Amino acid sequence: MLAAAEQAGRLEQVEAETYRLERIVAEQRELRLALTDSETAAERRGQLMERVLTGKVAPETATLAVRAAASPREHTLPALLRAVGEQAAARRERLIASVTSAVPLTDAQIERLTRILERQHGRAVQVHVALDPAVVGGMRIQVGDDVVDATLASRVADARRRLAG
Repeated sequence: MLAAAEQAGRLEQVEAETYRLERIVAEQRELRLALTDSETAAERRGQLMERVLTGKVAPETATLAVRAAASPREHTLPALLRAVGEQAAARRERLIASVTSAVPLTDAQIERLTRILERQHGRAVQVHVALDPAVVGGMRIQVGDDVVDATLASRVADARRRLAG
């Protein structure tokens, strides 16, 4: 499917859509429960995903998401979607940086962060930004297994731990 998306010139779109879908599924409890209910047949989970996505995403994204929703439960649905996005990025010879911020980043901030991460990792980086008001300030950046948590929420939690200890 990723090869088909690449040939159709939609690989970057599929990568971005699977990232957004991963975030939506992770954040929307009712949708996540409906799509991951072990009591529901795999075929019905796939049909639900198909109804949710029809006409809203690239056909390759829809097919991959339906397969992920209908797959065996060895991995969580968000993890399967993340893996699809990472495979799409790998086909584009890019790393994915997942950035969580309390407020939207400007295009200039995203470009600057992209340049910094590309210098640091020595290859092209695709930055995906998710908003989370609980972050309060700062941002959390994850590239593969590397995580930099410079959020105000994590600093406050760290200060609490130090005071309690």
